[in-house]
Parts: sequence; C-alpha cells; structure tokens
Amino acid sequence: MAIWKAYRLKHGSLNIGRRIEQAIGNALAFYANSNRGKNGKEISPYAFMPHEQKPKVIEMDAEDYLNSMVGR
Repeated sequence: MAIWKAYRLKHGSLNIGRRIEQAIGNALAFYANSNRGKNGKEISPYAFMPHEQKPKVIEMDAEDYLNSMVGR
C-alpha cells in the first residue's frame, strides 16, 4: 500500500473523470489563450474545470521557502 500512496502523492488522483476534465481544461485554455489577441485577458485552465479548485497561492520570500524545505 505504501507504493500506491507514494504514486498518488507524486502523480495525483487516479480518478479518470478528473484527469479527463483537467486535460480538456488545459487544452481549451491553451486554445483560447493562443487566439485571444494582444489586449485579451489570459484565461486560466480552471475556468474550464468546474469541479477543480484553484490552488491557494502562498507568498513567501526565498529564505522562508528554503527554511521550509529543510524543516526549520
């Protein structure tokens, strides 16, 4: 079981429906952004994924990031 846990942590969910939704969302966002023009607003893939939540952005400086990586 530990092998599957490591796989899921590295590669994400095994849910095929979620994977399809993510792939289609990424493809549609790529298409929309490539055809948006000079003054168009960039479209996020999450705009095409109704069941996904945007990841929370955590702002920190380089020193805090490095300290978090070594466990301080």
